Amino acid sequence: MATDAHSHLEAVVATIYRWQVSYEFAPCVPFAGSGASLAGSGVTLDQTPAGIAGLTHQVTLTEEPSKDAALTTSWRAVGGLIVALRFLQAKPISWRAHATRIEPPEPGMLPALRMKGTGQTGPRPIPAIPTQGWHAGADSRIATWLTIAAEAQESPSAATSLRLYGLILEEMEDATPGVFGHTYECLQAIRHFLSHPAITKPTTVARLHSCAPSLADSTGTFAFNPNDAAQRSVLESFRDQARALVDPRLRALIGVP
Repeated sequence: MATDAHSHLEAVVATIYRWQVSYEFAPCVPFAGSGASLAGSGVTLDQTPAGIAGLTHQVTLTEEPSKDAALTTSWRAVGGLIVALRFLQAKPISWRAHATRIEPPEPGMLPALRMKGTGQTGPRPIPAIPTQGWHAGADSRIATWLTIAAEAQESPSAATSLRLYGLILEEMEDATPGVFGHTYECLQAIRHFLSHPAITKPTTVARLHSCAPSLADSTGTFAFNPNDAAQRSVLESFRDQARALVDPRLRALIGVP
């Protein structure tokens, strides 16, 4: 009797390891809405009357179980969401993460993994949970922009903030030339002002005379002096303008009105 060829085949089944990664925020991220937009993402909110106390993320691995792999995989998936929450609330998020293997369970003490971050939650309650964009992960360009924008709005220095916003604006302008118009040209001149000991290029000098003449010192030279109160006031105004260009576009990218 002929032997069935299929009887010689052995199925290779990979072991599935399921982990639960919990992110704890202390204090809470101020939010009073619904997390329904996260349905199907593997992420759930831990909500309290004070706001979002943390996130829970289900992670599936097929390789040999590893605490580092579980947390790294989770962060790559939800790091963009945490960065978006930081951007929306306008302050750093203080958080720690725990990774616990839930299937198959590990004998004895379940593994725990902790990471700590520093910062304070901020004065701006988030209007909604991001519905898009963050799924690209913590290494995506959107997450990079959100991090840069968060650092820009958290910085006490208008000069530092403008340098950071300039990085985002340059990329956005390159992608859609002319989208920001005259304001972008002024902000670019301000960037040069903040990046050189003194401005000597005629076109930049002319632009600064047009956009921010009060940045010039008593000799008429455009040279950044962080101790000059008048310059700081002008830079704060341009910081607001830069943020007004960047924030709505980033919010649109993550689906938050």
